[in-house]
Amino acid sequence: MNSADYQNVLDQDLAPFLCHSSRKHYKFQQDNAAIHVSQSTKDCPDLNPIENLWGCIARAVYAGSKSYTNVASLQQAILKASDEVSPNKTKKLIDSMPSRLFDVIAKQRSPAKY
Repeated sequence: MNSADYQNVLDQDLAPFLCHSSRKHYKFQQDNAAIHVSQSTKDCPDLNPIENLWGCIARAVYAGSKSYTNVASLQQAILKASDEVSPNKTKKLIDSMPSRLFDVIAKQRSPAKY
C-alpha cells in the first residue's frame, strides 16, 4: 500500500463507514508508517483533537511571550500547563469529532475550520 492507496481507503472506505455506522464513539490512530506521514497524507485534513490540545498547552506555556532558559524549566511549564487542562476541555475536543468529520466530508477535504 502506498500513500495514495491509504488516502483512498480513508476517503472511500473509512469515512463512509463512519457516516453510516450506528456507533457513536471511535478512536482512529495511526503510527509513523511512511504512508501515514508522507507529504500528500499530511496535506489531508488533520482531525485529531490532540493537535488542538497541544495548541492549548503551547499557548499556556508561552503566554505573555514567556521564554525559557533551560530544558528543565520548559518541561516544568509544559507539565504544569498539561495538568491545568480541564476535563471539560478534553471532553469538548473529543465530542467535536463527529462535526469535524462531517465538516471535512462536506468540504470534500478542502481546508476545514479545525
